[in-house]
Amino acid sequence: MRGDNRAANSALGKSPNSLPDFAEQSFLTPSSHINSVHATANGDGSYKVEAEVASGKGTYFVTFQVSRNVITDHYAIRVQ
Repeated sequence: MRGDNRAANSALGKSPNSLPDFAEQSFLTPSSHINSVHATANGDGSYKVEAEVASGKGTYFVTFQVSRNVITDHYAIRVQ
């Protein structure tokens, strides 16, 4: 969301005015890019989206749970 906390909050299903609490802020930089992305449908109509993200601070594996176009959960793990 490139620093747009209101848009990021909305994508996560939070109030746009919520305080930012995005783990990705610790490693994403303007030069970050996605190396790969894969989506898998869950049986309930939601999706699991997995992405490998490279940044100046390392490579991360990021997983999102998406339901009705809203990210309901996500986490990031640094690749060693």
